[in-house]
Amino acid sequence: MTSDVKKIIEIFAVPEDKRFAYLLHYMGSEAYDIVCDKISPEKPSEKSYEELISVIKSHYSPEPLEIAEIFRFLQRKQHEGESALEYLTALQRLATTCKFGDYLKKALRNQFVFGLMQLNYTVGMHQEMSIVSV
Repeated sequence: MTSDVKKIIEIFAVPEDKRFAYLLHYMGSEAYDIVCDKISPEKPSEKSYEELISVIKSHYSPEPLEIAEIFRFLQRKQHEGESALEYLTALQRLATTCKFGDYLKKALRNQFVFGLMQLNYTVGMHQEMSIVSV
């Protein structure tokens, strides 16, 4: 919703002093009620355009819980018929919200190995391990 309003504001080159009015107009009654609930006892008119955007974003796109994202990452195992590369790609996608920081490569390597369906200690395994070498 906020990205749609921002696009409209950009496309029509809405001046800074009119953005607040555009936001209120395009957000709709449901979003307006949510904003009012979130900022109560203050009124939307007492907030800036950026503050309202922030309130809307925090409601509709909340920051994911780090522990929940790590749990999802650790629960991910290789699926039947899924190649090692597809599995690694899925782990990398899940890791983007885990905030692993400097531990990212090791976390990917460890979960990759622990989640493989069949751990072959052959040439194939060495090839798979080179994909996620730390």
